[in-house]
Amino acid sequence: ECLREGLYLKGPKHISGDISGRMAILGETHTGSFAVSLEEACYLGIVSRITGKLAGRIDASNQDIASELCNQIFGSAKVTLNSMGHSIRQGLPEVRHQVRHSVVHPIEGPCVAIRYSTEFGIFQIEAVLTEK
Repeated sequence: ECLREGLYLKGPKHISGDISGRMAILGETHTGSFAVSLEEACYLGIVSRITGKLAGRIDASNQDIASELCNQIFGSAKVTLNSMGHSIRQGLPEVRHQVRHSVVHPIEGPCVAIRYSTEFGIFQIEAVLTEK
C-alpha cells in the first residue's frame, strides 16, 4: 500500500532517489520520458517482498527489478491512456543506481513528479511529455 505525499514540478537538481528505472514514451502526437525512482530502503523492501529473500543492498543481482517496476507502472498507465485514444508505446527501461541522484530526462519540458510513501520508504514517479 502506498500513500501519495505530493505532486510538484521537479527542478533539474531535485533529488529523485537511489535507484531509478527510466524509459521513453513514444506516440504519434507526443514524445516523453517516464521514470520511477526509489530510495534505497524502499527498493530493498520491495525487492525482498517480490523475491521472498532479504535484500541487504542494491547490487547486480537485483537491479533488474527497477526495470520491471518501471514497466509495470507505466504499462498500467499506458492501458488507460491508449483507451482514451493516445496510441502511446514505451521504450526499453534503463536503470541508474547512484545514491541521491536526480533523474535526467532526455526530453525538454516541465517534469511532473509524484512522491509516495510506503511501509518501506519513499518512491517517486516522474514524467515529461511534449507534443511533437
